[in-house]
Amino acid sequence: MESVDMQKMKDRYKNRLISAFKHKHGDVFLALAVTMIAGVLLALSGSAQFDQPSPDIGPGDIYSSDNVMGGNQPPSITDLEVDKSSPQMAGSLIRWTAGAEDLEGDPLFFLFQLKGPSTGESWITVADWSSGRRWDWDTASYSAGNYQIRALVKDEAHPEDQFTPSEKKVDFDLTEPEPSSEEQPVEAAAPALEQPAQLAAVTAGDSSTKSAPCYDRPHILSGKPPGGWRGCDMDG
Repeated sequence: MESVDMQKMKDRYKNRLISAFKHKHGDVFLALAVTMIAGVLLALSGSAQFDQPSPDIGPGDIYSSDNVMGGNQPPSITDLEVDKSSPQMAGSLIRWTAGAEDLEGDPLFFLFQLKGPSTGESWITVADWSSGRRWDWDTASYSAGNYQIRALVKDEAHPEDQFTPSEKKVDFDLTEPEPSSEEQPVEAAAPALEQPAQLAAVTAGDSSTKSAPCYDRPHILSGKPPGGWRGCDMDG
């Protein structure tokens, strides 16, 4: 059997080895422990954030310019047709028809605007947003000149304060209307020619005189016969 002193010596040697190992590698164990704790905390935090319910999203957020990719697409205008060719006289009634397409088949709304001499060359709205794709232009109150007509389209998912509506423009000329028959100037009647004094003398005298054949001739009505009055018997 080992002696008591030998056992005590072994215990002291063992304790020294453990103490030396801890002193030498204690920083490594501490770093590993801190890293493991941090990883556990990050995992728990990420799981909690993933499980949180998403906030309410309204239509304006879904169809904003940041979310439109892959979602509801805005409509586009394809054409703007007119039932009469340019130019037309001012006073004509001209119908405009807009065509558009939407990938989702959403209800569409159209707006018509006009610019030209009668608007001070500024765009004015002549037909506000509505589902109607036609506009009748009564040009009776418009002056002659070059005009621009444009149609715009949108749907409910793309309000104009968040998106620029698709549009199409067409040029159109108005000409001056032709004057009506009532407005045409009437030429003044030619003044009656004064008849010579001899004609008055003949009409006052006897119709049986020899001057009567000259008076009955048709050229007397024009005031003077060809070649003057010498060919008539008025000269005596």
